[in-house]
Amino acid sequence: MNDANFDYDSYCTLLHAMPLGVCIFDETYVIRFWNRCIESWTKIAATNIVGRNLAEFFPHLLEPKFTSRFELIFQGGPPVIFSARLHGSIIPSSLPGGMERLQHTVARAFKEKTSRQNAVLMTMQDVTEAHMRLRDYARMHATAQHEVEMRRKTEAVLRESEERFASAFEYAANGMALVGLDEAWLKANHALCAMLEFGEHELIGKNMCEFVLPEDTELGARQKERLLLGHVKSYQVEKRFVTRSGKSIWVLLSVSLVRDEKSQPSYFITQLENVTKRKQLELELYILATTDHLTSISNRREFLSRAEHELHRCRRQGTMLAFLMLDVDAFKLINDTWGHSSGDEVLKAMVETCRAILRSTDIFGRLGGEEFGIVLTEVERGEAEIIAERVRRAISELMVKTENAVIQFTVSLGVAFLSDGLNTVEDLMRRADAALYEAKTKGRNQVFVAGDKQDLCPPPRVQRVS
Repeated sequence: MNDANFDYDSYCTLLHAMPLGVCIFDETYVIRFWNRCIESWTKIAATNIVGRNLAEFFPHLLEPKFTSRFELIFQGGPPVIFSARLHGSIIPSSLPGGMERLQHTVARAFKEKTSRQNAVLMTMQDVTEAHMRLRDYARMHATAQHEVEMRRKTEAVLRESEERFASAFEYAANGMALVGLDEAWLKANHALCAMLEFGEHELIGKNMCEFVLPEDTELGARQKERLLLGHVKSYQVEKRFVTRSGKSIWVLLSVSLVRDEKSQPSYFITQLENVTKRKQLELELYILATTDHLTSISNRREFLSRAEHELHRCRRQGTMLAFLMLDVDAFKLINDTWGHSSGDEVLKAMVETCRAILRSTDIFGRLGGEEFGIVLTEVERGEAEIIAERVRRAISELMVKTENAVIQFTVSLGVAFLSDGLNTVEDLMRRADAALYEAKTKGRNQVFVAGDKQDLCPPPRVQRVS
């Protein structure tokens, strides 16, 4: 195709059909051509802008940073590229959503055929979508790089954490173990192996219950169930373990649960602390707090507490209960004649005699001085009277050898039974004490049984001297 067959109108038709914004202006910046594409972008019709100065519509193009480059073009210089990223839009326009359209502009000089004047042809390509894709790609790339870096840091932190855990696990002062949901040992540290006197290879795969006393295996079962259900984060329980040498030790287990990425139970982390010494100390303190130091039976507080508990049980189950008050006859005379050490020997011998007669379910305690209390559980009246008489007779036959003499002594007993009118241990004890007073006043060395409706005089509120 040659110029003869391709006239000015054909060029204009071609430029109007291009998907690029096309603008032509001369050396005086008068616009000579304005195609339909740039019309649609700027909403400025060609009839309103052609023949008018560019500065009327776009004064920023007369700034030195633009005019200096246009002058170079007019002087025969090479085409000039205006990058959207560096120079913005040469001919500003907006997209339908209000966003500024980004343009890539190329300006080149040519000489008009008719006027032989220099002119500039500017072609503007809409690169908004391309820039948005590049921006999204850059953002995605930056995000991916950030995620990779964060993953690398997370893996490093996790690796460091695992190393710290492994070190803390292996060299912890207390026993540490990983235990499966079936309670099989998965891993055991040095302290645990030393505590149980087994090597780790001897523990792995075996059930933890194999090392626990049979009567303690079910301890903590309810807490374990709550832990698996997610109701608690951890629990503690004390159990007795058996070492290789057969020694029984008390162990405090602190148990927590590890879950997998789907929050399903995976395995237990268990800390095992040997608390045998503490349990022994607790037992010693309990004995000191509840036991009479001379006779090794319950002291007054422990006796009354156990008696109260037994009374409530009998009330619930509708069973009979007998309360016995026992007092050593003429005990002051024994102390005054043979000394307090002899009196102590008398009390200890009397207690041992009673314990040999009483049943394991009965409650026996020292109330103070030479006065003792006995609670016979689930016993009929006749049986209670027989037991009381057996106690009295056995003690009367005792011959207690002391450093100073061989002492024979007697006791008196008062017996009261649980009935509708007696609701507390204090009520029973007062009635049994009144019966004991009757036994004393009737000559000692005898058993007096209080009837349900029998009126008894309470003992005088002074210390009784036999």
